[in-house]
Amino acid sequence: MATIHDIARACGLNASTVSRALNNDPRVREKTRERILQCAHELDYRPNQGARNLASGRTGSLWLIVPNVFTPLEQAQSTYLSRFAHEQGLNLLIALYNSDLDIYERLLHQLEMKLTDGAFILPPYERTVRGGEVIERLYRNHFPLVFMDRDPDLPDVSVVSMVTDNTTAVRRLADACLANGAEALLYRYPTCNSAAKERHDGLAGYPCITRITKEKKVALLASSAGEILNMVAELRRKHPNTAFIGGVFDYWRLERDGLEKIIVMPQDFEDVSRNGVETIMRMIQDPEADFAREIRTPAMEPQIINPGA
Repeated sequence: MATIHDIARACGLNASTVSRALNNDPRVREKTRERILQCAHELDYRPNQGARNLASGRTGSLWLIVPNVFTPLEQAQSTYLSRFAHEQGLNLLIALYNSDLDIYERLLHQLEMKLTDGAFILPPYERTVRGGEVIERLYRNHFPLVFMDRDPDLPDVSVVSMVTDNTTAVRRLADACLANGAEALLYRYPTCNSAAKERHDGLAGYPCITRITKEKKVALLASSAGEILNMVAELRRKHPNTAFIGGVFDYWRLERDGLEKIIVMPQDFEDVSRNGVETIMRMIQDPEADFAREIRTPAMEPQIINPGA
């Protein structure tokens, strides 16, 4: 593989002149630059990106740290983040921690090694303080770091996060269920992370129940289709005369038996991801600037699926 020194010898110039020409330094005359570029092409010269990165302190890449890539949430966010990163001339590399907190912490420590220009993180589903000290140091040292979908809920650590307006979203989901005949809402939003807690708290004032008594139609609300199917399988045995509506976030890709209707509340992952990339680019360009600690994407409209359709 040709080097700068090979080009210099072929052109009869010194290596510093060749280097300046290849980096578009205005001190190099146009005719000299053209001759060097032509020679570089003939020798099939390829710049050493590693050396350039070392000199600039940049890697040209961003990391996306995720618990898995099996759900549409992770798939959609990785697709949109990659697209918007590429528009900025950066590559997006995905690092999986498989919901393993030891791997999660190890990846956070690797961010301190500056192996990437910045990182997006989907934090663990269950609230944890693991990695909190590392995250605090990363922000203190102005490392570009953005949390996606939910806040890690770390005590005394102010993070930057891109989230959906879950309060409005869950209320729109509940309103759609009631408009389709549900008499009451039976939900499972454990307060194990910031998104689930916001959905839980957003249903205050709605006709929510913890068990079925005489209701003829009940809406079952949860974050995933699997949770709802587990609920309806048990409840149908105990309450065969009650009809059920399923209300879920993001998507439904499972069977629909036992449900009269399914109402899906999608999230605008494109907008969330666009906000994430725009924010991390500002963090890279001006590390010491003040940044909004939370950018909320507006809730979308619910979609109704009729199982028999």
